[in-house]
Amino acid sequence: MNNRTISGHELDFIGGTPAVTRFENEEGTRSIDILSVHDGYLKERSVYATIGLHREDTGLIVHGKPLRTELIFAALNDHELNMNILASAAFECMDRHLLKPGCVIHNVIPAYIKDTEVRHFVCMTPVFWERYSSLETDDEIAAWLQLVPVSDSELTFIEKEGLERFDRLLSETNTDITRLRRHSII
Repeated sequence: MNNRTISGHELDFIGGTPAVTRFENEEGTRSIDILSVHDGYLKERSVYATIGLHREDTGLIVHGKPLRTELIFAALNDHELNMNILASAAFECMDRHLLKPGCVIHNVIPAYIKDTEVRHFVCMTPVFWERYSSLETDDEIAAWLQLVPVSDSELTFIEKEGLERFDRLLSETNTDITRLRRHSII
């Protein structure tokens, strides 16, 4: 699986006109491409997705094939800021091998946004894109993890009650998870 295949699949379910920007970590030892779309199927939100994270080993096997992952999230405003946040989250995943549903990426958001209660990301199955599906080749499967911003108290709730219960709570409270400057629901 290569980056062109990944980005083509992303565009199939995201829609719109893409732009791709490469980011490097501070040491210059790792890089990640970030695809951004402002006019896709998800209206009034921008969508950002990694291209290249699939090269990292998750240690997971599905149907006898290695499972690979990419990250995706939708957000309001602050285009450049959102790309930097996603790149930092991707580097954290690479460094700590956090590439599974339910994993938490701690304290990425405060490095970029000081005035918010949400500090972390929890990785969940994508929910915004009707056309989303994993990508399967003869050798491997790639799936996307949607980054959902959470507060300290929401993270504690997830640890105690589980991710499914938190997902239901988000739905019950009609919480807009695309807002990185939102208040905690707990």
